[in-house]
Amino acid sequence: WMLDGRDDGGRTGDSYRIKFTWGFSWNTGEYKRVSWERQVEPQALQLQRRPYLHQYAVAGTWTSWKLSAMTLVDEMEGVFQCTARIGVMGQEEFHFVRDRDLGQVIYPDVPHAMKQSILVRGPDAHGEGRHWQIRGPIGETVTIRLRVVDAEIEVTAVSPTKGRRTWRSEEIDGLPRALLQ
Repeated sequence: WMLDGRDDGGRTGDSYRIKFTWGFSWNTGEYKRVSWERQVEPQALQLQRRPYLHQYAVAGTWTSWKLSAMTLVDEMEGVFQCTARIGVMGQEEFHFVRDRDLGQVIYPDVPHAMKQSILVRGPDAHGEGRHWQIRGPIGETVTIRLRVVDAEIEVTAVSPTKGRRTWRSEEIDGLPRALLQ
């Protein structure tokens, strides 16, 4: 199972108590339930290991939507990087995939996203048709960075002519951070 702890303030390394109930009721018949609860107090058994290091790949128009592994450039900050060359159309589109699992796609909230106020979504399987779009002169190289720390995701595209564009997953009081700055 994959638990998404963002709704209850979970962070990397938090413990959860998972409860599976399988029973029978004459009124409803057989039932199965799964529930989980974040444990606020540390449990007696603490695993002394490093958190799992996910791998990320980019898929975009310049890769013919095939997964291309990204390079880990800063493990402590969770930063992965790749480059793309702007093609003959003067634009490229892309999204990310975690651990080569198409059920774990990182994508923008809307298709063809360019505005920095658009939130980053995922990793999940709901991003079909939603990609970031970058534009520039034909042949220009764009550096794309993905930063993932404690379920906060930041996507940055840097190019010589367009400068730096950054999209974030976090919200403050229900509004994208970019709208509050």
